[in-house]
Amino acid sequence: MKKYCPIILLFLNLLSLSFLSAQNFSKNDILSIDNQIINTDEFLWMFNKNSSLNKTDSEADLDQYLDLFISFKLKVKEALDQGLDGDAIIKRELRGYKSQLERNYLSDQTVSAAMLEEAYQRLQYDIRASHVLVRLEDSLLAKEQALRVGQLLIDLPLETVKERHHNGKTIFVENLGYFTAFNMDYDFETVAYNTPVGSISKPFKTKYGYHVLKVHDRLESDGEVQVAHILLADQPKDSIPSEQEIHMLYQKLHEGQDFSELAKRYSDDPQSAGKGGRLKYFRRGQLASEVFESESLKLDTIGEITSPFETQFGWHIVKLLDRKKFESFDMARADLENRIQRDGRARKINEAFFNKLARLYEIDYVNPKKNYLLRILDTSYFEQQWSPPVDMPQDAVLFVLNGQKVFLTNFVNYLSDGKKRYDASWSINAVLDDAFNNFVNSKMYNKYQSELPERFPEFRLLLNEYSDGLLLFEVMQQNVWSKYPDSDMDVIVFQEGLEQNWVKSLKEKHNVQINTAGWAALKKEILNSEDK
Repeated sequence: MKKYCPIILLFLNLLSLSFLSAQNFSKNDILSIDNQIINTDEFLWMFNKNSSLNKTDSEADLDQYLDLFISFKLKVKEALDQGLDGDAIIKRELRGYKSQLERNYLSDQTVSAAMLEEAYQRLQYDIRASHVLVRLEDSLLAKEQALRVGQLLIDLPLETVKERHHNGKTIFVENLGYFTAFNMDYDFETVAYNTPVGSISKPFKTKYGYHVLKVHDRLESDGEVQVAHILLADQPKDSIPSEQEIHMLYQKLHEGQDFSELAKRYSDDPQSAGKGGRLKYFRRGQLASEVFESESLKLDTIGEITSPFETQFGWHIVKLLDRKKFESFDMARADLENRIQRDGRARKINEAFFNKLARLYEIDYVNPKKNYLLRILDTSYFEQQWSPPVDMPQDAVLFVLNGQKVFLTNFVNYLSDGKKRYDASWSINAVLDDAFNNFVNSKMYNKYQSELPERFPEFRLLLNEYSDGLLLFEVMQQNVWSKYPDSDMDVIVFQEGLEQNWVKSLKEKHNVQINTAGWAALKKEILNSEDK
């Protein structure tokens, strides 16, 4: 088979297209296929993404790229004509990509970025703190009590304060040890990182009650370590005290005996002995023994072992197996983003986003009808047995969102769906306040979500690009890649010729028109920008 130069074929194909004057197009239109307009934004989006692969030294180069772009759009058009966009797999792939893409737009990116940076910086440090927690129904009294007991932490030892005031029911005085970002409630964590060492905080509230905390220490984190250990429980064994036996094992290690084998034979830790004493990775504040953590974190060299030391569990010898320093911010980003989504930070990001939407949209609260709702909603709602009255007014407007009326019935249906569960600890009034706030947020969210393609051209272009890519793959598979010659001829050469003939037939089948004036202006703009 004779193989023609692709550039000559592109040129011949380009000559076959119809060029029309600008009077049939607006200035932002570049071409049409069967009267479907394609504007310059879409062309430039693809051209700029492939700019490193494009040779654009002349107008002829750009004409060739336009022909490739037209061929691409014709193939996508053919896929649509064949109904491939209705394929279940393609629809599922597109839904998944759209959902993933929307995440970048359906949150406050400024707050998200700040939360990400904040979390990374906090992870570099470990905080050691104690706190007073007061749980009382009277919030003012709980706050005052937390402050009164918390101030004692300034001058008195923690154990003294605990002995005098801790009852384990309404007042808790606790040593929290070391912790870092993501280990505590986010609000608690924030107060801890903002309180100077040796100081106590002002009273603050979390979902657990009112707290006052004291920060005892702030250390730069040593990262994560993995160690193996030999544990001898603190009791006589074969008439030999554990302390004496651990030193005997320590001597065996210095004589060259294998740590793993000694751990398997002698260690009293049933979880790790069979694995040669190996433990999972940990960082400061994650284990029950601060002494064990401290001795392990002192080790610097892989294979280094500690001298025997005692904890509340018995006598140990520890060997360093691995040490993980902190990843760079870019390397840690994906993991941090996932952790933030499961943390109280996500709530803060959502609050910021909905505040942004409230400023963006005009909401006219016509008549919230709260008195009516208080009358019709009762405690049966907590058992999911409530249903709205049949004589409920159908035309009562709750609010108007950017000119769109939202009715009382819409909110009552939202209540009936029970997407958020409430229990009897809530009052009916609190349920209505919370549910109404969530309902308004959901309406703003859905509206904003539907406007993403208009508000963000890059969102629309990315989504279209992915959709076109899925359709292109499937239509090429059916019309080119799955076709094989019966002879021994080169498959690649055969498929290239098959594709060229197929594209030629598509150009004959469809009415392709180019805005000559618009295209000439765009070529000039591209070439001038590249010269600069």
